Amino acid sequence: MSTELPPSKEPVAEADSELVQVQQHPTGAVLLTLNRPAALNALDLATLTALQSAVAAVRSAPDVTAVVITGQGRLFSAGIDLTDDTFQVGEASDVYRGKRILDRQHELIEDVAALPMPTIAAVNGHAVGGGGFGLMMACDIRLAVADAQMWLVPAALSVIQDFGVTWALQRALGTTRTWTLLATGERLGATEALQAGLLSEVFADQAALREGVETWLGRCCASGRPVRCPTSCGWSRWRTH
Repeated sequence: MSTELPPSKEPVAEADSELVQVQQHPTGAVLLTLNRPAALNALDLATLTALQSAVAAVRSAPDVTAVVITGQGRLFSAGIDLTDDTFQVGEASDVYRGKRILDRQHELIEDVAALPMPTIAAVNGHAVGGGGFGLMMACDIRLAVADAQMWLVPAALSVIQDFGVTWALQRALGTTRTWTLLATGERLGATEALQAGLLSEVFADQAALREGVETWLGRCCASGRPVRCPTSCGWSRWRTH
């Protein structure tokens, strides 16, 4: 999702990086863009760290009115990056592979859900697994292009994609539908996700999505003053060990 917004001002600008672009909107909102299009914005440890740093900078900035999270290119995020160097067999005492990166992903989504200002997921393409789908669900307002699909990694692969996404989906869809998605990896189209209440609005393409983000920022930031809201609809801690 390309944009012409200028670089953000201090101190949030310090969080700008090659992996996560940080830009300031005239309304006082901050746009965070995952910038690994060649890797489909998959979240490796470096990207998770960069995004977590950006979220922390936003949280500490008193004048930020809203936060938009989006992806560069054709996907929002392909989820956790299984090619990351941390996904390798460690010592015999390790409970499973890649625990370090999975713990960091938990922390990131908790941090996003706990932001005190409105958060908007601008889903410019597919959102996959806990990293993509979960990151989308951690946001208060979710906008998507019409051809975006959301799905979980099926349990048949012995991967349980939690990171808050199953908790959020059960609240929205009920236990039966959520377990179906988890067991099968079935893909939800944007229209179905909208009808189910997972999305706030669907747009024809990325250009329309950008315009939609502008409209929603106008609604969220109309007063020109930071809006502080309750922690994302009661998200609780979901860390597993």
